[in-house]
Amino acid sequence: MEEDERKKAEDPDHYSWVSFPDYLEIARSLGNIVADGEAGDYQGDYYFLLEKDGKYGWLTIGYGSCSGCDALQACVEVSDFQELYDSISRSVQWKDSKEEAIDYLKTKNWRGDFSWYYSDFRDFLKSCANALGEYDWEPPIDPEYEDD
Repeated sequence: MEEDERKKAEDPDHYSWVSFPDYLEIARSLGNIVADGEAGDYQGDYYFLLEKDGKYGWLTIGYGSCSGCDALQACVEVSDFQELYDSISRSVQWKDSKEEAIDYLKTKNWRGDFSWYYSDFRDFLKSCANALGEYDWEPPIDPEYEDD
């Protein structure tokens, strides 16, 4: 083994063979998944409603189809993954109670999200409402942009 290769092999931050957790596993590590969804195709967003210690968190993770457009696929070193994990963890929008989560669901302008115009996203919002006990709430529909 060459000296440079030996140094790389001994470096704990150099594991090109390491398989990093996927986005679902990352979300699970941040809290219990109450509802989840996906909107997109070869690129898009994963959505999660998380619960941890009585708090509810909204998490959106964008994904791509290759290492050039997907942050997780681009991770090579453990430090790359740690940086991505920390960024995802900081992006969770935690609400202190179920009531605050319901208020957020009902009052947020969801039309600003990338996936608003996908019916799958509105299905996710409806599953969040159901999980939070708001069985009669329906996401607003903009019929001009239906994807069905």
